[in-house]
Amino acid sequence: MATRLQDIRRASKVINACIKHGLDYFVHAYGFGWHLPLLKRIQFRKQTLPESIPQKIRAVMEELGGGYIKLGQLLSMRPDLLPPEYCEEFKRLRDDTTPLSFGTIKETIETELKQPINRLFKTVDKTPIGSASVAQVHKATLHNGKKVVIKIQRPNVKQQFEEDIDILNYLAYKIEQRLKNNAFNPVAIIQEFERYTKNELNFVVEASNIEKFCNNFKNAKTVIIPKVHWLYTKEKIVVMDYLEGEKLSEIKKISEKDRKKIAERIMDATLKQLFEH
Repeated sequence: MATRLQDIRRASKVINACIKHGLDYFVHAYGFGWHLPLLKRIQFRKQTLPESIPQKIRAVMEELGGGYIKLGQLLSMRPDLLPPEYCEEFKRLRDDTTPLSFGTIKETIETELKQPINRLFKTVDKTPIGSASVAQVHKATLHNGKKVVIKIQRPNVKQQFEEDIDILNYLAYKIEQRLKNNAFNPVAIIQEFERYTKNELNFVVEASNIEKFCNNFKNAKTVIIPKVHWLYTKEKIVVMDYLEGEKLSEIKKISEKDRKKIAERIMDATLKQLFEH
């Protein structure tokens, strides 16, 4: 558990990031001014409502990283909780993180699976194909020649997210106390984010969901779900088949005819999930 002093220091870090990106008005309006020196408190009372609020909040989230970026990404998909302009701005949040050393990755794999890495895998690429705040992904080959990807959770990420959520709960409670518009519920948003995060930090839950999708679409000719390799899957590591492909964000590179085909297949799969599964 974090100490009261640690909580104050972490909250002050968030407040200072808000000030840096032009959200001084809200620091004062929602009662966070006491985190600042007296001179700054007096100065910020004269601030007026800033422009480009969604952009400024996104900049704060990017600076703070970790749980704050994840919160923004979750909110970008929830127009029922936030106005559309906020959702659109938060879609721009990127979760690229400096890769961990392969030594750290190797140690985590061997600790989780309790075997030397060369017994587990024929090859493991030392350069990751993706590195985010929660996990890092490496291509690998099993001893039977099967190409797979290994998703490895970053060390101490669970503790870091718990600390971030602790501060977010504090901030949400303070904001809700001063809100006049009951349609917006910051505490409920953070509670939902906490539930979402607990699931995301347990890769067994993720693997179970992948397997559920795999079973649901096992007879589909246009949908391929990677198979989970349960022998190599634990709470902090998941191994699944490697699939070649392109990001949907690269859709403009594809011909109009193929784009239409992809759109139809996505819609068919979505309707099947809604009305059958």
